[in-house]
Parts: sequence; structure tokens; C-alpha cells
Amino acid sequence: MDTSTPAEPSLPLEPREVIVDTVAAQTAAIDELIGLAQLRLQIFDIDLSQCGWNTVSRADNLRAFLRRFTGARIEPAMARPLVGRFEQIWATGEPGLSATVLGL
Repeated sequence: MDTSTPAEPSLPLEPREVIVDTVAAQTAAIDELIGLAQLRLQIFDIDLSQCGWNTVSRADNLRAFLRRFTGARIEPAMARPLVGRFEQIWATGEPGLSATVLGL
């Protein structure tokens, strides 16, 4: 039988400003925001090459976020135009390359 008391609901956080003037500060701020996010993460980064996006700890943080909330999602904002264009192309229903060798 579990006798532990349920966790108290977290209080809303107060808005604050933090100077993130180094890559290490940006990395720490991103990890903190991932921990606070509740529904959606919208990522504004050209190629995700800096700020720890390719680390095991960041992958673990993102995995924890996605498992913590039903319906949670990650949206790379820079990919939105590409996704929109892909959907336009897909909607035409026209086949791309033929998978046959007829006529060769």
C-alpha cells in the first residue's frame, strides 16, 4: 500500500527576465523551459547545431516532456514552410518518379 502523500500542485511561476549571453546560458535556459513546458515546444533554430540539441541529456529532457503530458508536441518553427509545401505537393495527388523500368 502506498502511504506517500500526493505531490502538491505547483504554483504558477512569476514572469522574469534572464540575460542569456553565452551558449552555456542558452543551453541551461532551454533545459529549464523544457522542464516547465506543458503542451507545446516551438523551436526557433536554423539547424539545431548549438545549445545542446544533439546531447543525450537534451533528448532525455524532450522524451520526458512528451511522456509527461498527453498531446504534448514539439514544433520546429523553421520547418513549418517546408511542411506546408510538402502538404501542397502531396495534395495534388500526382505521382513523383515512376517505380517501373518499362521503356528502358
